[in-house]
Amino acid sequence: CSSQVESASGAFYDHNYNEWSTFNVPGWKTIGDAPAALLTRGNDTYLYMLGQSGDPNTKKQMAWSWTALRWESKGKQKGDPNEEEGWTLLQDGNLLTVDTNIKLGKKTPAELYDPNTDTWTPTATAQDVLVDQVHHEIGPAVVLASGHVLQIGASPCGDSGCRAHTGIYLPETATWIAGPDFPKADAYYDSADGPAALLINGRVLLQASPGYGFAPSRFFEFDEQSNSLSRVSEPASAPCVASFQGRMLELPSGQILWSSDNRDKRCQLDDVEVYTPKG
Repeated sequence: CSSQVESASGAFYDHNYNEWSTFNVPGWKTIGDAPAALLTRGNDTYLYMLGQSGDPNTKKQMAWSWTALRWESKGKQKGDPNEEEGWTLLQDGNLLTVDTNIKLGKKTPAELYDPNTDTWTPTATAQDVLVDQVHHEIGPAVVLASGHVLQIGASPCGDSGCRAHTGIYLPETATWIAGPDFPKADAYYDSADGPAALLINGRVLLQASPGYGFAPSRFFEFDEQSNSLSRVSEPASAPCVASFQGRMLELPSGQILWSSDNRDKRCQLDDVEVYTPKG
């Protein structure tokens, strides 16, 4: 495919019958770079919620009803559009999202979704700017073993010329504390639309690159106990890959499977590797 084509179509996989069934979200022309989450609390009728972001100004969300077998409108009082955001499932069943479309460069507001009330409400504002105010990008968010959320930031100035930050959300007090800033290697690194994965030793593996869309990539581990980011080894094709091109999958072994959509022929194009953490 030579160009990107977005639609409002998707598919469900039934593992009992090893079959796929396609669907279209009613009233939507596109889904886009959409946030989504499995719901674990509230009415068990709705277990999967999807946010529309093909339209950069939309706040629409739909949830799949397993009883009516249809998509239904959900998610009241969302503070800003869904574009470029992610939804993080907390241990209490609420969803956390960091707003990527309002107050950029000044604050990093966040919201919580309560499945019981079907309502979004503002929560505390992060201490540092975590959003790329030019491209509206942000890094991944990972729920730690403590129940806290590590939110990894993109470049706060929209390019590779400034230091990126991280933040840690504490659900028990609905507050943020500052996480470690990215250490400067040969450049200022950040994680714009990049991947991350929780390791079996409680740390977080993450991929970063300088600014949005630029190689090379560097890999870091976050340690909550020391509140630190430390650089670790990287795949062979990392010199040709930006953070948004990486993918991570946690394996039952405790290892992380990494791959990318690298198109740079200077590096190995079919590079798929396994990361084995200490412990």
